[in-house]
Formats: sequence, structure tokens, C-alpha cells
Amino acid sequence: MPNTFNPENTLVLFDAYHYLHRAYHVLRLSTKQGEPVGAVFGFARTIVKLLKQFSPLYFAVCWDSKPTERMSVDPEYKANRVEAPDDLKSQMILVREFVAAWGLPSVEALGHEADDLMATLSVRAKEKGLDVVLVTSDKDMLQLIGPGIRSYLEHKDEWLGDAEVEKKFGLPPCKLVDYFTLVGDATDNIRGVPGVGPKTAVGLLKEYGDLDTLIQKAAGSDSKMSSKVRQSLLESRERLAANKKLVRLNTELPLEFDPRRFSVRKEPQPQFEPLLLRLGFASLIKDLKLMGWPLGQVAQDSPKTVGQAPRFFVPEEGTLNTGEDDRALEDAAVVKIAFDWKRRLHEHPVWADRVAGELLDAKLLAWIADTSEESYALDWLMAKYKARDLAALAFELKAELERQGVWRLYEDVELPLTGVLWRMESAGVRVDAAYLERLNLQWSRELERLRGEFLRLSGADESLNLNSPKQLAVLFFEQLKLPVIKKTKTGYSTDEEVLKRLEPAHPSVSRLLAFRELSKLRSTYVEGLLQAVNPATGQIHATFHQEGTQTGRVSCTNPNLQNIPIRTDHGLAVRQAFVASRPEWNLVSLDYSQIDLRVFAHLSGDPDLIKFFREGRDIHEETARAVLAEPGAPVTPEMRRRAKAVNFGILYGMSSWGLGRELNMSEEEAQSFIALYNQRFPGVASWREQVIFQAHERGYVETILGRRRPLPNINAQRRDLREFSERAAVNTPVQGSAADVIKLAMLALERYIKERGLQSRMLIQVHDEILLEGPSDELQAHGDAFRKIMEQAMELKVPLAVHSKTGRNWREMN
Repeated sequence: MPNTFNPENTLVLFDAYHYLHRAYHVLRLSTKQGEPVGAVFGFARTIVKLLKQFSPLYFAVCWDSKPTERMSVDPEYKANRVEAPDDLKSQMILVREFVAAWGLPSVEALGHEADDLMATLSVRAKEKGLDVVLVTSDKDMLQLIGPGIRSYLEHKDEWLGDAEVEKKFGLPPCKLVDYFTLVGDATDNIRGVPGVGPKTAVGLLKEYGDLDTLIQKAAGSDSKMSSKVRQSLLESRERLAANKKLVRLNTELPLEFDPRRFSVRKEPQPQFEPLLLRLGFASLIKDLKLMGWPLGQVAQDSPKTVGQAPRFFVPEEGTLNTGEDDRALEDAAVVKIAFDWKRRLHEHPVWADRVAGELLDAKLLAWIADTSEESYALDWLMAKYKARDLAALAFELKAELERQGVWRLYEDVELPLTGVLWRMESAGVRVDAAYLERLNLQWSRELERLRGEFLRLSGADESLNLNSPKQLAVLFFEQLKLPVIKKTKTGYSTDEEVLKRLEPAHPSVSRLLAFRELSKLRSTYVEGLLQAVNPATGQIHATFHQEGTQTGRVSCTNPNLQNIPIRTDHGLAVRQAFVASRPEWNLVSLDYSQIDLRVFAHLSGDPDLIKFFREGRDIHEETARAVLAEPGAPVTPEMRRRAKAVNFGILYGMSSWGLGRELNMSEEEAQSFIALYNQRFPGVASWREQVIFQAHERGYVETILGRRRPLPNINAQRRDLREFSERAAVNTPVQGSAADVIKLAMLALERYIKERGLQSRMLIQVHDEILLEGPSDELQAHGDAFRKIMEQAMELKVPLAVHSKTGRNWREMN
């Protein structure tokens, strides 16, 4: 939320039917009697979220009214809209009853759309000295944006002010009426000027300022304007006049504005709580009660009974309310119900050591139940599982995990890992800010040097923008006459793939590639890391996600520490910034060696692959010897490189076409490599066939610990979808099982550290590596134990190998 948001001086305007329609397409809920209520529930949850998040003093629900005045301008206005289905029509009536019973301020004007109501109220509120927040994703509303008026996209948690609108459209909000007049709006069946798309419209308005001047210049045969555009504009003058009336919002509706009318008084009608119960919205009662609304016939946050087991809802906000609540958290006989337990721990760290007994984290349960779920938002899951409240959802998901045979995966691995990740996030990792500042300056100079070399070699003008694909395309393909590799809808492509293929054709291309790589590293990791440092702790506190991938691997955001390159000098320079948090401490990196290939050997059961790993041989060299080298001839580094590509290509389900592209050879040659590989390691081919066959039969694949990945397109008629699923069927058991190994290792390390009262702690889990820090003497005393713990995390048919390195910064580990 922006720092300038003042709830006591802000009017929040809510686009009612916009959000009702949005909720209708996401939530399909019904009461026990079969009455559809999903759209109303989603609508209500959105308002609850807004009231909870912003606590505005003034709030208004804005309704559409039909017919609208715009239909008299153009009878075809919104004529492309399909009639609302019956189950939505009934909810359009119900939602008005719902809002009235809730006691929320609302406004409607006969013959006018909600957009015009919001526009008029925005202007009147500004005149009274109030700020305005427009809660809608309707792009027409962006023309209102300006000082004191912003738009909030609730589903993205994204604010739009002047700068954001200009970045999105290339024009300031004050020019959007002219912009949409030119390009039209397919959503509202407003036809634009033929031949004038978004880019052309932006260019014209930047050149001529406004629509009236543009038409005037077109009529005067302006030499800067193409004849085609000029003719189209002149032929569309009547259309443009109508469009402007359709697009421009009415800010002068006859509405009296008294801020007190829109006060949020928390005074629902007597029928509101019975209505909530009738519709099955008991969870809303709990939420509103916590926010101070006078509700409470259903006390959701106290221990209740499900069957024979009492349950306790972990509060979404605030602390524990009573001593009874406090005891429930520590009572092993009480089942604790939560959603996103890791987030709860960040809000209340003391809970970590107080929870006893069974804890059901519905979000984590949902991810294990279906790693391909479209969303893990609570409302989405409630709708999918037709759950009346959070407890019903949690117990249904527990039953689903028991049906799949993976309840122990939750209980023994994923839930304990939540605590490990929470501690990692809380500890954070230290970066040397002074070093990053120096690196930033050094790379700025290097970027200037690369830019200068590019301009000199290409002969381009100093004004060329190296970040403009359009300008680069003109330079390469029109001025330098380089061969066109790929075209897109907007013109010639200059993406990385194209540039690498053009590199031999002109010396400037290599400088551009180097410039792009360094520029991205600088903005993402040098400037990005500096911005990510928490000023209170001096640490970077990234977020680790258990539910981030379908394979089960942990992912990382804010910032993403898993994508820092390790094989380039620039990537290593970034890693040098990560240091131990105390002078007498060091970092230690524990990195699994070829864990995917070792898991691959275990799963395939190929005797030769197993033998190579057991004897400690170089798997890539042995593959090269088996597939590429002549009998008795030595294996060259180039052969080993190719063999490595073959190993990982087969592991990741790469096609002969993809492997050929990787190795710069024909598809036929690549296919012969794969055939030779399958002959040499028949266990691999047999395992692949079996896994793909089972995936077609079951519709999913499993890891060693039984984690499932659904493959809904494995039997699709479309070949591309089917083949992608088959590649995933081969890859997921390997990557997912490797993730299982790493998670078990993290849990074992955590137990070892805790049992011995060590100060060492895990900081980052990235790919196959775990980074820890601790006192130098402690790491020296326990370093071997750490390594052995990881090597013994899971018993496979081949040994697990871990490389351990210690140093003051992360670069010293490479």
C-alpha cells in the first residue's frame, strides 16, 4: 500500500458488477438447497479484503443501471455482450439484497453506468479535499487518474497512478480518451479507426497532441502523416465523434455529494447474519467479527468439534484472544487449522515452539494434493472442494492425501520443512552493500564501454537506444542488411536466440549480447540486491516457496537468489557480495554432485549407470566412451561436452530435434546419438517406456516419496500437448525425487543443529546446494558431519556425493 494512503481522508469506490462478473467465472458455489452463490461470495470476500487492508472511512458500492445513455449514441454499444446466464442473473439480484443487509453505502443513477458514477463521485470527492481509490480493472477508468485519484487492481495488488498508466499505454491519463477514441474498445463493441492500432495511435497523439489537432492536420494534408492514415481518419470523422461520447466518462451527473453518506459505520441490518448463515458464508462472519463488526452468533475462532476431535482456528490476524485460545494452541489433542502457516509464523514467531499436536495447513495440503492447481488462493480452493469453511477444506484435503497415500509426506516432510524455510527467511543473508556499490559503478563504466564499442562497430548514431528492439531491428536488417532470422507480429525479432545466430555475421552483435547480459545482471542483482536489503536488519530476507513448482523443488522470490549465474565472471562477482553476517563467522556450501543423474540411475536401474556411479567414474566421460569415441580411442573434452548434453537431454526428455539444436548438428545425427545411448544403456530406455506407459494409464507420475504430478494432457489429441506431458512424465520423477532428497537433507541438518545447540544456520537453498553460516570453529568441527548427513539423506542404489566448501563469501565456494 502506498505510504500516501490515508484511510481517514480517502473514498474507495467499488465497481460492483465488474467484480460480481469476475467472481462468477472463478467461483461456482451453491447452498445445500442448490442456490448458486459463488459470485456473491467472491464479491463479498473482495470487499472484506479491501476493508481489512485499507480500513477506509468512506466506501461506496457503485451499481450499473440499464438502459444507459450511451445506447442512444450508438445502439451497437455493448451489443456483443452475451446475455447473462440464469445462475448469474439470480445472483445479480441477490447481491443487492446482500449489500443492503450488510449496511454498506451504495449508489446508483437511472440510465447511467457505474463508470460515470465513479467519475462524478471522484471529482466531487476531490472538491471536498478527499483522495479517491478506484477499485476496478476497467481500463476506461484510467482516464480519471491524476493527483489524488488512483486505481487499485485488487486481484494483482497493484496500484496505478500517472506514471504507471503512462508506462502501460505510452500516454498520460489525460490523453486516454483520445487514445480509446482512435483504437476503439472491442469489449464494449466500439469500433476504432481502420488501420490505426495502439502503436500508431500513441505515435499520432505524441506528434499532434490531441484528437482535434490530429483531425485538423489530416484535413490539411500534413506531410508527416501517411496518406493511408490521413484518409482513414477523414473517413472516420463521424465515427470518431461518436466514439468520443462513448469513451469519455461523465463527471457531471446530478449527484449531491456528502462524505458522511459514504461512511463505513459497521452497522449491518438485523437480517445480515441470518442471511450469511443461509448462504453458507460462515467464514465471513469470523472475518468481519475480527474486524469489529457486531457479529458473533457463530464464533469461528474458538475450539469447536469435528467428529470426536476438537479444532482450533489459528487467527488470521492479531494475537491469541483468550487464555483458552492460548491453551488450545499447546494442547496436542486439539487439531489446529491454518492457511499459509509460514506467513502466520512471520506474524507471530512465538507460535513456532508452542504448537503441539496435529496442524493442518490447508494451503500446503492443497499443493500436495494437486501440484498443477491453477491457484492456491483460499477462495479458489473453497470453491473447488465445495467447502463451507476452512476446517471443512482442511479435513477434505487431509482425506485426499490419505487416499493418495501421501499423508506422511505432509506430516514428516513438508510441514516440518515449513518451519525450516521460515527460519531461513527470518535469518536472512548478509550482503556487502559497499562492495555492491563499487561493483555497480564498475559495471556502469563497463556498460558505457560496451555501448561505445557497439556504436563504433555498427556505425550507429549516438542517439540509438540499445534497449529498443525496434531501433536495433532497423539498424541490423535495414541499414546493415544482416539476414532476417525471425519475424514477429510487430516486426523483426532481435531476441537472444536471433542475436547468437547473427553473431558471426557482424562484430557489433557480440557487444550487444554482452551489453544486454551485463545490463540485466546489474539491474536485477546489483541494484536489485541493494534495494532488497532490510534497513532494520542489514540482511536480505528472500521468500522460499514450497508450492512454487510442480516437481516439488523449492523456489525463491523477492529476490530470486536461484538464478544468479555461476559459470560467468559477472555471476561470480555477484556471488562475492554474499558474506557471513558476523566477522568471526564463515559460509559453508554443501552441494550435491550430479544428483539428478544419480536419481536417474536409481530409478532406471540400469546396471552400467549404477556401476559407474558406485565406482566413482566420470559419468559424462563414460557416456562419451560408450556412444561417441572409437573403441580404444581417448575421450576428448569436446566428446565429453557432447556426452553431457546427451545425458541431460535424455534425462529431461529432449527430442532429437532439441538435442540437435543444442549440439549444432542435424536431427538425424542427434537421433543416432539417442539410439546408440539406448543400446548402451537399455535400462534407461526400458524405464522411460514404462514411465510414459504408466502416465498414460494413470494420468500422473510419482517421485520416490510418492509425491504426484497430474498430467491432464498426457492423452490429449493435440500432439504438442501430449509430447510435452510425456517429457514431463520422464523429467518429474527425477527432478521431484531430487527435491525429495534435498528436503530430507534440510530436515536432517536442522535436527542435527538443534539437538546440539549449534549457532550454525541454513540461509539459502538453491538448485542442489544448501548454503549455511556459522562460527568458523563450529563449521570446522561439524563440517564433515554436515556433509555426511546430506549424503545419507536417502538410501539409493548409487551413493550420493556432496562437495563441501567454506569461505568468507559465496564466490569462494565456486
